[in-house]
Amino acid sequence: MPAIDIGNAPFAGQGDDGGSTYIVLGNPANASGFINTVKIQVNQSTTTLKIGIFYLVSGTTYKCRSAVNIGAVTGSGTHTITGLNLAVQTGDFIGAYWSNGSITITESGVSGCRYAIADAVAVDDSRTYSLLATRDHAIYGESASPPAGGSPVQAIMAGVI
Repeated sequence: MPAIDIGNAPFAGQGDDGGSTYIVLGNPANASGFINTVKIQVNQSTTTLKIGIFYLVSGTTYKCRSAVNIGAVTGSGTHTITGLNLAVQTGDFIGAYWSNGSITITESGVSGCRYAIADAVAVDDSRTYSLLATRDHAIYGESASPPAGGSPVQAIMAGVI
């Protein structure tokens, strides 16, 4: 069991086209620290995948705590992205933006998601998100142990974010 986990483990299902930022409401972060691995189920390649960690400000307003621009993810199936350093606090949510391709969703036994029709995966981006109660995305983050150094600020300065 990872020290920190957040979101939905990859699962098979239909794909959801991009163009919006989606926040997974199921399985909020169980601890604070850093997410260093993300697993995502892709149905169709994307060239613009971004992953973010979000928290509820109030009502339906969420803010992006940390973010990383993954870029291209080619081919379908489960993709594991390692070497990340996404800051996370207990109760945060994982989310993603992609402008093309598709990420796997399910519409049965769901916790729902929040969405904004735009790329909102940027540190400190704060906006109102609509509820989509009938959908979950296959986006999951974990950390087996704290990273050996570095910080989200260093990632931004290095041009990773």
